[in-house]
Amino acid sequence: LQRIKPDPSACLAIPELGLEVRAGQPLVTLISRDLEPLRGLRQLLQAWPIVSQTLPEAQLVLVGGRGQGYSLQTPKGQDHLEDALDQLPDQVNLEHIHYLGLLTHAEMLKLLQCSGCHVALSYPYTLSWSVLEALACAAPVVSNPDSPIALELQSNAKDALALVPFNDVASLASQTIELLEQPQQARAIGAAGRCWIERYGGLDHAVSAYERLFQRVREQVVT
Repeated sequence: LQRIKPDPSACLAIPELGLEVRAGQPLVTLISRDLEPLRGLRQLLQAWPIVSQTLPEAQLVLVGGRGQGYSLQTPKGQDHLEDALDQLPDQVNLEHIHYLGLLTHAEMLKLLQCSGCHVALSYPYTLSWSVLEALACAAPVVSNPDSPIALELQSNAKDALALVPFNDVASLASQTIELLEQPQQARAIGAAGRCWIERYGGLDHAVSAYERLFQRVREQVVT
């Protein structure tokens, strides 16, 4: 957590793509090992025309592979990203949608430090490392109530996430716009996420939890 932390002056430049983003810009991010329906790719791109119409300067950055991922649904085209992009209306400015593929870890952290709204929708499944790193970077995270991260935070940090139903595209668009238009609210959510990860996500906490677990197992074996 000393290395993965907020940076209000963060900047990520990808010269080969002609892309440069900075903290404070209206930037929406999605990161997944593979860009697929189970991680909210389709919902985000369905919401994007509403976001871009309201905030024409907003940028969308997508990071991840283009494999099948965990989804059982077969893409109609080459992959799920192509399917989602094909459904966008013609008036959407595609120059504001950036697919970066796979980044280095350092680049990904820079991107999260710049993010004004990190979308982390997910079916109930394993908790993503990148979501924990988004919280550590104080990126304001939008998720759904039954996602892995929402279930982790629901008992002691409900204010650390902005929640929308997984398939409610209108709510996702509205929440994204709200965070981009109200940076003070976005910073409050990001700060709450950072506080939670400092308390529950640090190495000391994890080591203590493992020690308690091993002690319980040891006691059960002995008895």
